[in-house]
Amino acid sequence: MLRFSFFATAFSGHCEKNNDPFYLNGQGMDIRVAKLICAENTDRLMIIIGLATLVVSPFFIVPGLVHFSNIPPRAAILSGAALVMIVWALKSLVQKSAGFRLDRLTLIILFFLGWCWFSLFWAKSLFDAFYICMNWSSCALFFLLFSHLSLAGLEKVQKAFLILIPSAVTLMAVIGLCQAFFGLDIIPQAYPPGSVFSNKNMAVHVMVMGLGTCYVGMIACNSLLKRGIYTAAALISTMYVILTCTRTGWLAVIILTLFFFCFYYFSRRTDRRETEKKVARRVWMIPAVIAVAVVCLVYNPIPYDASMAPVFKKISKTAELIENPNKAATGRLTIWKTSLKMWQDRPLHGFGIRNQKIHYPRYEERGRTRNAPDPGMQVLEAHNDFLQIMVETGGVGVLLMIGMLSLGIFTGVAAASRSGLMQTSGMVALAASAGLLALSVEAFFSFPFYRPIPPLWCFAFLGLINALRADTHPSAPWSYDILIPRIPAAMVCVGLAIFLIGFAYRDLKSEVYYSKARLHGDNGRFKEAAEYGEKALGQMPWRQRIAVYLAAGYLETGRYEKGKTILSGFIQSNPYWVKSLENLGNSEAALGNTDAALGYFEKIIAFKPRYLPAYFYTGLTYLNMKESEKALEWFEKLARLNPESDQAYYHIGLCHMMKQRFRHAEAAFIKALARNPALEAARGNLAVL
Repeated sequence: MLRFSFFATAFSGHCEKNNDPFYLNGQGMDIRVAKLICAENTDRLMIIIGLATLVVSPFFIVPGLVHFSNIPPRAAILSGAALVMIVWALKSLVQKSAGFRLDRLTLIILFFLGWCWFSLFWAKSLFDAFYICMNWSSCALFFLLFSHLSLAGLEKVQKAFLILIPSAVTLMAVIGLCQAFFGLDIIPQAYPPGSVFSNKNMAVHVMVMGLGTCYVGMIACNSLLKRGIYTAAALISTMYVILTCTRTGWLAVIILTLFFFCFYYFSRRTDRRETEKKVARRVWMIPAVIAVAVVCLVYNPIPYDASMAPVFKKISKTAELIENPNKAATGRLTIWKTSLKMWQDRPLHGFGIRNQKIHYPRYEERGRTRNAPDPGMQVLEAHNDFLQIMVETGGVGVLLMIGMLSLGIFTGVAAASRSGLMQTSGMVALAASAGLLALSVEAFFSFPFYRPIPPLWCFAFLGLINALRADTHPSAPWSYDILIPRIPAAMVCVGLAIFLIGFAYRDLKSEVYYSKARLHGDNGRFKEAAEYGEKALGQMPWRQRIAVYLAAGYLETGRYEKGKTILSGFIQSNPYWVKSLENLGNSEAALGNTDAALGYFEKIIAFKPRYLPAYFYTGLTYLNMKESEKALEWFEKLARLNPESDQAYYHIGLCHMMKQRFRHAEAAFIKALARNPALEAARGNLAVL
């Protein structure tokens, strides 16, 4: 009985060559044979699209964009998923059949994505939730693509995987090293060297996922030339990961090394084949490569301060953190503590996917410690994807996520053990498992799942592991073929494909206008900034970052009513966004609505009592209302919270002047000048006194 497959054809090859009875003695080709050949071609086309999306999307950069490493790759992923759906719809119509294979891993992924979509019903910000669910679902389509490959297609994909992934990460590493050592500046960087990404952390998220493939090739290839190429790729990639000074990247490399040593230890005990033992013993090349990478960075011709000094500085900080966590800890531990407080309020279903940042400010004071982040900073991520998924989708979502990753890792290791590293399938299974393990390490200390590329690679790796499991262990339980109506399925796929392509285009176009608005705004051309902001919002009305920036442009040009209208709509879905509440209060004050302005400032102080600008603007509003005693009360609160604030003491002096308490005013102005000698207004008032 032939195994039915979602993307794969049941037959391969031309019927004439195989003497198939469907071939009509050279007089023509039976329609069924034509369908099979069409299925072959569509399968091949989908594989090409999938591999191209996997490798090209990290390098899809549009110059001049603010989010050049986020929006364009995401648009590439959506477009690739749309093309796959169109080709599959064509194949299902020609074959007159459609379906997919349901197994344990597929079921867990479907439940995880379904629960994330279901969380939109209680999400406060629907667009943020929809955006990330759409991205993850598009990435999961590549899981189905690679999970349902035919035997011939699987063999081709395995070979391509072992070439393309190491090539991609090596190219990223070469670009990053050139940025660090030679000042390559063709790509704008927030924190160089970020390679093709905006910062080093984003680069490491992807690098460590592909690093395992370099290590596997270095260990398992029998050809000395191939092993040398993989060793060079592993050396260059490891050098870059070390140079990024990201502790999670270093930890991922260490855990990958331990992972391969554990695999070597167990394979030595269970595998009797001498060739496999010989291959497994090459695992000692990994620490050797890491040591050579460190030596190359230390003894390179580039000056010391430009290469290893930041690395040793980071190591020193890490040692300080280990010795005295209370002294050296950053705000990350505080964010984790606060996020746990959030989860305790909604342990089962959470706050809705991508909505942790919406509700975080009202919990912030509960988890505040001495080393907490700046109270003016809006925390957007939990810096722990497992914790963030738990807050947003509850215990259900995080258990499904952990189950998806752990099942993928163990299934890949089992497939590699059955095949052996001498086989291509064993190399791919072990490399994919290593990539998922490295991603899990990154996810525990950062937020790779909320970036465009790591989820794509994650689902692609899971798909390959699932296909190899079916190939190496065809009698495994929990595997069922599900048939679906082909015409409705094809129509849905085509409709979704059109939507995804349109959405990707509008998102990219909106980002182009938004970047121009930011460019004008940064140069003080607020009128032009508002014009481009309007165009950006017209392309993508739900992007909240554009709305906030456009509102700020309106306020800077004196169009308070327009700015207030946009911000009021934004606050409906983001009730704890501090800067927007602050701008709303200032716009109301500028329009003379002092009670409304004070209401916004008081709302900020209620959930963020350490946010200093709220105290300043409250006092300033009372001062403009000629209520100097109330203004004095708020400025004194500001001075107690921030004793180094020159503005607090300057305005305290103004309040005392209004009440003709000149001695107190003089003392306040002197304190203001002591903190800021360049404050000419305080100096002028002292001269008057």
